[in-house]
Amino acid sequence: MSFKTKVNKFADKNAVLVGIDFSADSKAALIWACRYAHRMKVPVVAFHAVHEPAEAPGFYQRDESNQLSPLKEIASTMMDDFLKTLHGRKPKVRGIGKVRTLLVKGLPAERILTAAEKMNASLLVMGSRGRTGLSNLVMGSIAEQVAKRSMIPVTIVKARGDDQGE
Repeated sequence: MSFKTKVNKFADKNAVLVGIDFSADSKAALIWACRYAHRMKVPVVAFHAVHEPAEAPGFYQRDESNQLSPLKEIASTMMDDFLKTLHGRKPKVRGIGKVRTLLVKGLPAERILTAAEKMNASLLVMGSRGRTGLSNLVMGSIAEQVAKRSMIPVTIVKARGDDQGE
């Protein structure tokens, strides 16, 4: 299924699109998005761009059981585990069990922006580790790139200190 076809199935829903990289900040962003979407009565789409980051080789952990699996399959399993774990830890967050997922290949910032536009998203929500200094200068932040270029509102969420281990 092509990128355009995948994204079009979410079109005209005014969904909240949440960029997921499986970090604690992504968890915080998804919880925030679910609470917001429940109040606004719109769906939530958890979005992940399958892309092996240069700064984190081996991001998609392979073991003996998935040694030959495509990255997209591994990412899909990671997304399922991410959502299941989050739902188990935060069952009272309304809508957390109804989150839809969208995984596509490509560079995260580009794919997030394109998906948001094509699906007519009402809001983008991103987690941010809040890098500063040299690491931000060298690598930049996907959330920062998205916020600078997005034509729709972007909310940046950072996990609180007590959410880091979740």
